[in-house]
Amino acid sequence: MNKIIVFDTGTGGKIFAEYFRQEIQGAEIIEVIDSANAPYGSRTPSEILTLTEQTLKPYINTSALIAIACNTATAYALSYLRTKYPDQLFVGAEPAVKPAVRLTKNGKALILATPATVNSAHYQNLKTKHAKHVTLYEPNCADWAQKIDDGTLTKGDIIATLDPYRPFSPDTIILACTHYLAISPRTFTDIFPNARIYSPLPAVTDHIKSLLPQQ
Repeated sequence: MNKIIVFDTGTGGKIFAEYFRQEIQGAEIIEVIDSANAPYGSRTPSEILTLTEQTLKPYINTSALIAIACNTATAYALSYLRTKYPDQLFVGAEPAVKPAVRLTKNGKALILATPATVNSAHYQNLKTKHAKHVTLYEPNCADWAQKIDDGTLTKGDIIATLDPYRPFSPDTIILACTHYLAISPRTFTDIFPNARIYSPLPAVTDHIKSLLPQQ
């Protein structure tokens, strides 16, 4: 049986794991949630890398595929882990800049991510490489992940963060933090009625399926 380790800091990992259970038949899905050190999105780069490696170490160089559901951990640790552990199969959830460029019709997209993800060299490189002719707006969603884990994020909180971008009429919304998958799409479309919301779940799932040995 294929074994998939789903790593995250909280709610987002559980959403990923449940989706994998529905879509990847015959696989054993194991959730590895580092809630004790959540959220990663406000931590330093060295902390993110150290915590990610430390949490995943028991599963490295095993027969399992490791899926890093956390965009922040992907941005800071995935390349390092692949270099240090070349025999281990890793899949990450990276900020979907390329899909944003592909999907937008008016050249304006919202990237909803943690501060650490937005400030990462990985994300900035994706912007430079793929989004030269597209405007990517990056609201400060710093407290969203923790509030989602705590069950305290309100629609009012989301409106307060996103309302300043309403005049720009972005037509694409990228969920670049797995926790934000817990937010109802209706919440976003109430603010931006014509926007398309991009979830990374289908693309990551299809990639994992392509890597797993056939049973």
